[in-house]
Amino acid sequence: MGIGIPDQINREDAVSEVIGVILTVALVVILAAVVGAFSFGMVGNVSKNKDVAISIRTNSTGSLLITIVGGRDVPLLTSVHVLINGADMTTVTGPFRSGQQLYGLPGSYGQANIAVVGYFADNTTQILIEKMP
Repeated sequence: MGIGIPDQINREDAVSEVIGVILTVALVVILAAVVGAFSFGMVGNVSKNKDVAISIRTNSTGSLLITIVGGRDVPLLTSVHVLINGADMTTVTGPFRSGQQLYGLPGSYGQANIAVVGYFADNTTQILIEKMP
């Protein structure tokens, strides 16, 4: 007989090892990217929203009433701007407290776009509430 070729060569054993190595390398690359993003500060620059609750309502005569309802960051407010249909109607400066009425404007504002923008002590700006018709 001499030197012969084995009767069966099983090639499927090698395929599963190659797939395992490829999956392991892919997992290591993904984990390295996530760790790198955190360590180089790419993820840490996400700003957090301030916690200030504002209500917009009309009273029985139709006047617009804007009130600070509460929130953790009310003491950080330095000023509040009220915009009606894009026009800056008024600016109110702090200090502010929960339950404080910011603005009372006579008239009818049922179809008006009303936005209240807050400016904070850490130089951030945030739309606190927006009412669209």
